[in-house]
Amino acid sequence: MSQSSQAQPGAQYTYERMALRAAALLVTALLLAQALAQPPSVRFELGHRGEFVTERWNPLRVTLRDIGSVRLEIRVDQGSLREGEKPMIYRTLLPGGTGISVFEDDLYLPGWRRFSWSARTEGSTIASGSFDPKEKSVQPLDLLISSRPGRWRGQFEAEARTLEVAAGDLPERVAAYDGVRTLLIDGSAASPRLEAVAAAAAAGVRVVLLDPLPIGHRDLDVLAPDPVQRLGTGWLLRGTDPEATLAAALALKRELPTGALQELRHELDISGPEPLPLLTLLIVAAGYGILTLLLISFGGLPGTLASLSLALLASLIAWGYLRPERAQIERELTISVGAGDLAIRYQVHTLFTLPAGRIRSEIIAYPLGGIPYLVTPSGTRFDLDRWTTSTLLAKPGLDRALLTWEGGALANRSDSPLTDLYVVGLGHQGELGAGERLVPRPAENLPLSSLYARLLDLELPSGTGLARSRQGLVIALPDPRPELLAGRAP
Repeated sequence: MSQSSQAQPGAQYTYERMALRAAALLVTALLLAQALAQPPSVRFELGHRGEFVTERWNPLRVTLRDIGSVRLEIRVDQGSLREGEKPMIYRTLLPGGTGISVFEDDLYLPGWRRFSWSARTEGSTIASGSFDPKEKSVQPLDLLISSRPGRWRGQFEAEARTLEVAAGDLPERVAAYDGVRTLLIDGSAASPRLEAVAAAAAAGVRVVLLDPLPIGHRDLDVLAPDPVQRLGTGWLLRGTDPEATLAAALALKRELPTGALQELRHELDISGPEPLPLLTLLIVAAGYGILTLLLISFGGLPGTLASLSLALLASLIAWGYLRPERAQIERELTISVGAGDLAIRYQVHTLFTLPAGRIRSEIIAYPLGGIPYLVTPSGTRFDLDRWTTSTLLAKPGLDRALLTWEGGALANRSDSPLTDLYVVGLGHQGELGAGERLVPRPAENLPLSSLYARLLDLELPSGTGLARSRQGLVIALPDPRPELLAGRAP
């Protein structure tokens, strides 16, 4: 009896160990079965939660699970029944691999009548899809980060495209917010990343913070310490009265949207090389004709060979003298627009090609005029006829503000002078040295350059500062807090 009672604890310990091992094996088997039951997949997402805006840059995300390298291709027909097909093709290679891999980029979506995508591997299509033309819309999006979005939808106009999004899904690229108008954060859901909110504001989005925000949202105080302020080309508004704060935000408009830059393409117009005057060509042709007749008439066969040699020599000399230095002539305009510490950078490129051929540009852009083109993460390609001009608008990027308002003074934050300083409503202010500040004063109205005149036609607000830098044109948007606080601000 004593021996039997002494053996029972050891047997019980062995039984417990065997039970734990069996449970671990069972859990492992279940997890393995679940993993094997899920086939490899491709998930394609364009826009914010599947909602995209036509004629704007939209975020693109492709998620691969347990798939090797995949070739992604997006085909958008931007033509019409009258003009025929004009494809825009986006193409890239996704590395993939074991587990989950995510690819993100931004895609400009032109006006379209057909839209399809496909994912291929080793010559076979593993996933594809298309969109109904009825889904396209130029109406911008209003994003809501809230666990109770229905409370705020009634504050927007009836035709608004309000959309509930998760904080973790917000991209950190300014181009991804080209089609977004409002971003509302009420603190009832998870806090978005600081970089995502800053990118949205820099891109021109009206960011609305409804106080009091919980402790988990305190990082946003770095961006919005005051009730109303600008950041980049957008706004940051916060207040404890939700209706008043949202109403103040909805009354604001976006300054210098991407589409407005198309008006600046005329500043980069390129004319081809000047041909020789018609009188000069007639004199040369007449002289050559007379000389050829004399050589043939009096020289016989040697004269004929001499005339041919003369024609060849004259052609070589003329080609070497009149031939342009480059096959393509390029002009570029860079515009940095912002307020506070951030700015959004726009680039307008104009190409003039002399011989017909394929243009390969290293910038990510879309050509104006609806011409067919191919875009990849490394550049843009399209074909042009001889003596043809094309203008490209590059994907917007984030930049550091070089010219900003600090109190009542304009500050040059660059390491070089800013020239041709002009303030809307006050006139020309001269030059602003590196690191210097200037309190603008009313000045004599001098003639404006054509570029400044075109920008003023875009209805820039009073107090906007314009200047030229080594990188291009810089624009400082004014701080309108006094106007807002006077009647509409929270």
